[in-house]
Parts: sequence; structure tokens; C-alpha cells
Amino acid sequence: MNADLRGLDLSGADLEGAELSTVDLSGADLNRSDLSGANLSGANLNRSDLTSANLTDATLYLADLTSADLSGADLTGVYLTDVIGWDTVKGKDTIIRLDSASSAYRTD
Repeated sequence: MNADLRGLDLSGADLEGAELSTVDLSGADLNRSDLSGANLSGANLNRSDLTSANLTDATLYLADLTSADLSGADLTGVYLTDVIGWDTVKGKDTIIRLDSASSAYRTD
């Protein structure tokens, strides 16, 4: 898709099931947005605000989460394999419903 949505205010947006692969969402405000089932493969979410976002069953393969804020986000069913920048994600300790039984659960 390669759309440029850098810095947009998408807080509270209904993006359920959206095709957002390779989209540049760096610095975007996605606070309280519904991204459940969305395809964010290869998306740039660098410095984005995903506070309290619903990411249930979203695909984040090769997504760049460098310095993103995931405080209170719901990552149920999300596999974090090959996510870029996980070590810099903010709010990891407040992520809810992350499936700790998943082989993709990251603690680093």
C-alpha cells in the first residue's frame, strides 16, 4: 500500500480489519483506535501512540514499533515475531491480554 499517514490523528478510529501493510504511521496518534484484525505487516509505527488501542488478532510481522507507546493496548492473539524495535516500546508492562503462552511473546 505504501501510504503516508505520518503524524495523523487517528485516535478512536475504527480500523478493524484494515489493510495497512507497509503504511507509514510514524508519529500517528492511534490512541483508543480499533485495529483488531488489521494487517500491519511491514508498517512503520515508529513513535506512534497506540495507548489503549485494540490490536486483537492484528498482524505485525516486520512492523517497526521503535519507541511506540503501547500502554494499555490489547494484544490478544498478536504474534510479535520479527517485530522491529520491541526493546524500545513504551508501556510494555501495562499491555493487557498478551498471550504469554504464545511462542511469540517477547519480554526483552
